[in-house]
Amino acid sequence: MGLGTSPCGFGACGFDLQQPSGRVNRRIPDALDFDGGTKNFKLDDDGLYVGAHPVDAKTFLICRTTAGSIRSAPGLGQTVGQIPYIDQRTVQATVSDRFRSALSTVVAAGEIRIERIDVDTAVRGRIMTTIHYVNLVTGKRQSPQFTS
Repeated sequence: MGLGTSPCGFGACGFDLQQPSGRVNRRIPDALDFDGGTKNFKLDDDGLYVGAHPVDAKTFLICRTTAGSIRSAPGLGQTVGQIPYIDQRTVQATVSDRFRSALSTVVAAGEIRIERIDVDTAVRGRIMTTIHYVNLVTGKRQSPQFTS
């Protein structure tokens, strides 16, 4: 039996020939919505990535990243995990200052306005922080939570 014009003869080696599908109009998101719990990008019901506004994505990733963990950007992120001792009298102010410092570039650029920062230390050795802010580009209020 001759090999023909392809390495395995005339066919496609047992696979059906690919048929072009209909045109699908999908817009590529400007930024992706990140799920801090799974440490992966969120998917919708169709298995496509969920989009997020770039300011919200930037704010979330700054707060989610521990300062010094990215070698090429050592100043990016928050330093809450580096608090050596949690003093119940000063934990609210300390954590708020550290998150405000991490977000100072986004605030200075006029992209967000921080309304308040809630700190919960109900679980021993863990700091749960909720940052309530307004995305000044879209006008929407956001309240992401972070665990340190």
